[in-house]
Amino acid sequence: MKTRNKISNLINCMYNTLIIQDIIIKRKIVLLNSTKKIHNSLGTILFLCVIFNLIPVAIGGTVIPGLRGTGAYTLLVGLMFGVQTVLIIFYFLFNTQSKISKGLLVIFFLFIISQPLTLMIISLKGLHINNLDYLNIFVRIFTFGTLMLALSTLKVSKKGLYTFLKGVIILALIACIYNMVVNFQGIFNILSVKNPYDVNFKSFYINRNSFGQLLILGIISNVVIFLDSQKSKLLLLSFFLFSFNLLATFSRTALIILLLFTIIFVFFHYRSKLIIGFIMLIPVITFFTVFIINKSLNDFIFNILIREEAGIANRDDLWLLGIEVLNQNNWIFGVGYHTGIDLLNTKFNNTQFHNSYIEILVGGGIFELALHLTVIIITLKKVLNIIKKDRLVGHVFLSAFFSIAVYAFFESITFFSLGYVGSFFTIFFISLPWLYSNYLDDINNRKIVNII
Repeated sequence: MKTRNKISNLINCMYNTLIIQDIIIKRKIVLLNSTKKIHNSLGTILFLCVIFNLIPVAIGGTVIPGLRGTGAYTLLVGLMFGVQTVLIIFYFLFNTQSKISKGLLVIFFLFIISQPLTLMIISLKGLHINNLDYLNIFVRIFTFGTLMLALSTLKVSKKGLYTFLKGVIILALIACIYNMVVNFQGIFNILSVKNPYDVNFKSFYINRNSFGQLLILGIISNVVIFLDSQKSKLLLLSFFLFSFNLLATFSRTALIILLLFTIIFVFFHYRSKLIIGFIMLIPVITFFTVFIINKSLNDFIFNILIREEAGIANRDDLWLLGIEVLNQNNWIFGVGYHTGIDLLNTKFNNTQFHNSYIEILVGGGIFELALHLTVIIITLKKVLNIIKKDRLVGHVFLSAFFSIAVYAFFESITFFSLGYVGSFFTIFFISLPWLYSNYLDDINNRKIVNII
């Protein structure tokens, strides 16, 4: 009798234990699924931020061509930036699951004091300060605070990442179609163009450089989605449309960066499969071979695209002025971003130094450049972490990083700045690698064995 009772109690105990374990497992699965939904939605949130920042640019490029440079444009840009900031702060407050690292807080503090120190030093020298530089102090607090600090505690799943990348592809497709419709006659007679400066195939953007930047990011996004077993005809068509429209921008820098990205990606991702890598380069080699052999195409390349006589389009004069400004003022802290642009505009009637490194040096000196490089190096470590767990995405980010580092020598793409370009590039090259790396680390720590 006692033996039966013991067996019965043992069975009941085992049964109750199994029920409890089943409940725990189900709750953990529900929690994991709900967490995945949270991680998925962040990709949509970040893409919406890009769209909001694009609105002033699109209006200035289509409906009101003279909008840029006016107070109304600045106000609209600020309004869209405010919407972005509120979106990310609310998402952070309700979804954060970890603490901000002390190292990032130190970098954040240095970013906060950098521009006030700059403005204080140049004011003592009697240099006129652009009022936007005072506003820029607060802009940098919110951009770094949201796109770096807040997002560093969050995660984006692979589905969330792909949602963002697909959004970029769709946006680039819409921009290409709009460009081809609005410039129908000119764009299909592209080979008859005698002077690249007589045409401006820019879609709904204010200038063709911004359009070219979107196309580059569209191609990079397309590579990830296409190679990850989704080789659809639409994505192939997208490659063609993006490349054709990029060619129509006559942006030599963008075309070189696209070629550089392709070569670097093939080297990293297919170096153990040389045959596949060579096959992937065949279309690029064929494209350039046909252009060189055909005389009319050859003339088009050397006279319209390469424009050897144009050199680097007087960019060296802009760079030398930047160095001159630093020599006359302060190499350590610079003169302020908008104040530096005022000095450039006074002499060359230009609003960009066409060199991100010079622009950062003029804006905040060696101190500011060191902060940017620190963030980039830390982000690069995140990319290397991604490669260990997701080779395709990691190699695309790594190739994009090297390509954009070269691109930055010829164009201005400062991170953590106000507006469309600053937000888009910061999200794409800084925020996304952090978010996806965090997610992969989280998944690695949540093995099914550990859950059970």
